[in-house]
This record gives sequence, C-alpha cells and structure tokens, in this order.
Amino acid sequence: MAGFPIEVATRIKTLPPYLFAAIDKMKAAGTEIITDIDKKPFQDAVKPVWDKYGAKYAAMVKRIEAVN
Repeated sequence: MAGFPIEVATRIKTLPPYLFAAIDKMKAAGTEIITDIDKKPFQDAVKPVWDKYGAKYAAMVKRIEAVN
C-alpha cells in the first residue's frame, strides 16, 4: 500500500493488493488521484432512489453507509 493514503486504505481492506500497486503506478505516471471528495451533493441526488429501494436493499445500504 505504499503511497496510498492510509485513511483510504484502511476503509478498503477487501481490495486485492495488485490494485494498490496499480494506483501507485498511475500516480508515478502523473495521474492525480483525488481522495478528498465531497459526497454530500451525490448523496442528495440519489436520495430519492435510496428512499424508493432502500428497504429492499437495506443490507447493501448499510454496507455503503459504513464506508464513510
């Protein structure tokens, strides 16, 4: 996980190790990896979908919300 932000790495422990290496290669090639994302506008935009389907997919919604 070298070069990968620790706060992100600790939240995505299920990712295979090769993805961390791929991200490091992308950074080395000059790709900007944005990790500080304002999720609120997206959450507001999809709220009607969550309201409609949230009960059916409650377990998945919980997992998504747990990512923070």
